Amino acid sequence: MIENELNKFMCLDEELMSVNIKYNNWDVWPIVRYSVSEAILSEKGLAVIDHKKINNRNNNKSFIIIIRKITDLLKSIFSLRNVFGTSDILVINTTDKVLPGPESGETLVTWTFKKALSENYKVTFIDTMSAYKGVNKNFINISELLRLFRYFSKYFINKSKLINLIKPIIKKIKKNYQYDIGWSLNQIYISFINQIILAKLIEIIINFKKPKIIIYDDNGTLRAVNKLAYQKNIKTIDYQHALLSEHSIIYRHNVNCPYVSYRPFYYMSWGSFNIEKYNSFYKCLPVGNLYFDEMVLQNKYIKKEKETLTIISDGEHTRKDLSNLALSLADKFPNSKIYYKLRFEEYRNWKSLYDKDLSQSKNIVMIDSNENPLYYYLKKSSYIIGTNSTALIESIPLSNVIVFKRGWYFEMNPFIQNNLLLSANNVDEILKMISSKISPNNLDTEIIFKKNSLENIRYEIKKLMT
Repeated sequence: MIENELNKFMCLDEELMSVNIKYNNWDVWPIVRYSVSEAILSEKGLAVIDHKKINNRNNNKSFIIIIRKITDLLKSIFSLRNVFGTSDILVINTTDKVLPGPESGETLVTWTFKKALSENYKVTFIDTMSAYKGVNKNFINISELLRLFRYFSKYFINKSKLINLIKPIIKKIKKNYQYDIGWSLNQIYISFINQIILAKLIEIIINFKKPKIIIYDDNGTLRAVNKLAYQKNIKTIDYQHALLSEHSIIYRHNVNCPYVSYRPFYYMSWGSFNIEKYNSFYKCLPVGNLYFDEMVLQNKYIKKEKETLTIISDGEHTRKDLSNLALSLADKFPNSKIYYKLRFEEYRNWKSLYDKDLSQSKNIVMIDSNENPLYYYLKKSSYIIGTNSTALIESIPLSNVIVFKRGWYFEMNPFIQNNLLLSANNVDEILKMISSKISPNNLDTEIIFKKNSLENIRYEIKKLMT
């Protein structure tokens, strides 16, 4: 079902590539492409995050939140003093997910490149999400400035003109694919405006910093930044921050796509597995995962426990299936300890989302904080079970992994087909695998995480800097 919808979108993408819609020299389609795909999946009830539900939420904010926003804005403005002075590399953070433990306040991309590059290059870190807690001279926080300029954009951007440019896309989708995503028109407009404003702010920073390389973790919001860097002959690198899937619209393109300049030129991957499928769109550089190396080292003394299992949540889409699985495992293996690792966004309100039986079970432990790093559970457990998650891939060198074929599980198929992961169609199959102590056959896991990641990153950056 989900695969069919993604394939339909690629047909739509091919049609819209030939429609030359521009707004002030910006091509509209490559910039709104990802947000349109998310709206379509939400309309069909297949999105991991239901954007249609978000669209209908009440946006009233409490007094405390408003005060916090004002404080963040002042910090954002104050950090602009660091725009002066040249820099070899800009690292742009686009996620609000910080790493757990003593490095709290660092995201994967900021932590990785601070550790790998700061000794040899002038690196400036730019935060777009108020996540990174850096306060030194190499840090610029533009997150609240983005919000401020978006608020005032109505005075210098012709909203009705842009909306009218997007409407034909919406109508074409409804006519050819029977998806009525008119409700998402304002979301798509905001997505476009955010990307243009971000590009303009980055352009100001570039004019001062004059970098040779821009590195970031792509989440579909940097199309305009890529175009800007392309025009200024600055090399762009997308560093892998999650599961690389050929089904992801961010990384899936039609071969004859004319919007190459809106994509990053280089892609730094954790390993070489399946990477040949992306060589037509990026110059791929397998370098490893520095954080993975660090966590494996920190948790190397944690002993494997035969009676310990961990379920990895994939959010709303497969919540019921994984909840029922957890209860079945608790019943089948009463002496085992079953960790249920929640997603970050589930931490606060999981008790209202999940069946009470889970919290009342004696051997199910709901993990709703980052008190222990994820790798603690991956190393400790004899089996890791989930439907679709980057954590399942991170588990491959550390434990036996079972993919429960629900939701977006098909993104795991290449790993299953290469005997790196086990898979099961139903709960009974999972119970049988665990009882029989079945393991994957392929132990060559370096193709997933290339070794010596620190040296690899430094080597590739050195080549690109020359």
